[in-house]
Amino acid sequence: MACTRSQRLGYDFPVVGLGGFGFTKYVGGESASPEERATLCSAAVVKAIEMGCTYIDVAPGYGGGEAERLLGPALAPHREKVFLSCKTGEFRKSTAAAVAQMENSLAVLQTSYFDLFQFHAVTTDADVDKILGGAPVASSVQLLAPVLALQPCGALAQTVVRWRP
Repeated sequence: MACTRSQRLGYDFPVVGLGGFGFTKYVGGESASPEERATLCSAAVVKAIEMGCTYIDVAPGYGGGEAERLLGPALAPHREKVFLSCKTGEFRKSTAAAVAQMENSLAVLQTSYFDLFQFHAVTTDADVDKILGGAPVASSVQLLAPVLALQPCGALAQTVVRWRP
């Protein structure tokens, strides 16, 4: 699969990523059993990796958490082969809510780290101020790094990029 190189991160990103939103009721259709969905999800992850698609994106809100519940076991045996991106929209409530959501995502996804952490759906100036502005927002970025055992390496317009140590 074609890739584009991130010089700053030293990572070759595939030009196609695997979006976690599809791992909800769409896997196997609405009538599929949980076991059928889990089997199909695992097969999709394996096939994506075989094809060179190693960027996987998910969020706790996708399918009310169903995407994370399906992807966790599917990704576990392949975790070191993929660049896993997750996000939180809970920053709008509080830093504590964002931290709690991210800790839950780590547990459900059966991983100890995310390769990329994003603040989800940053659409307003107020969102940007919450993330990058004064208290309690500046603390959001600072508090999440140690909780997630990650080191910040830069920021983009709508995404805070993190890399594991």
